[in-house]
Amino acid sequence: MAEFPTTFTEPHYINPTEIPAHLAGPFVDLGRKGIVMVAGIEPANVEDLTKIAGQEGVLEYCPKDIATRWTDIPTTQKQLAKDGGRGVFRAESIDTGDTVAFGWTGKSSDEERAYLPACENTFALRANEAYRGQGLGRHVSRAIVAGSMFFYGARKIGLETWASNTPAVRSYLGASAVLVTTQDSMRPTRVPEHQDANGMRRDVRLYMQYPWSM
Repeated sequence: MAEFPTTFTEPHYINPTEIPAHLAGPFVDLGRKGIVMVAGIEPANVEDLTKIAGQEGVLEYCPKDIATRWTDIPTTQKQLAKDGGRGVFRAESIDTGDTVAFGWTGKSSDEERAYLPACENTFALRANEAYRGQGLGRHVSRAIVAGSMFFYGARKIGLETWASNTPAVRSYLGASAVLVTTQDSMRPTRVPEHQDANGMRRDVRLYMQYPWSM
């Protein structure tokens, strides 16, 4: 079972040379693009996470981020302690110090395991919209999974996402995730033309896993 941090920790800037060769690739690729991966977050990072959580794309697909996960320092602390801890990683621009993306892994919920029975841990990624369109998602996704495997001993990592969130799906497939199953579902939407009378729209929940983390 993975052992994740349950609170804020001193951020660790990851040098690709400290990662085993079979996991180091995404860290090297990001370095060539001027991005370093950082394991762990401190309270000073919360403002960046909150800004990303408040972006339109995240509000559309992951409204709980700004509402209950990365709202402020207290909610972030609660999220870090959830279900035995969260391994949070940031992708940081070497030139500007901007948070290009962040994501996390942690123990899967009972609901997730019902659809991903082979997975013990769950993964999530949030991208800074200012850096989208550069093909970074697949590299950051792989780096978060690889970093979770190396630093926290995590294995059997899966994820869930919405089929209509095509940039996210593209990133996960690019990071060698595979589709396990799907579920027709309803979700809230901020797009008026997609809303029913209750502000909901029909979508498909995709359940995926990273075979290389097994």
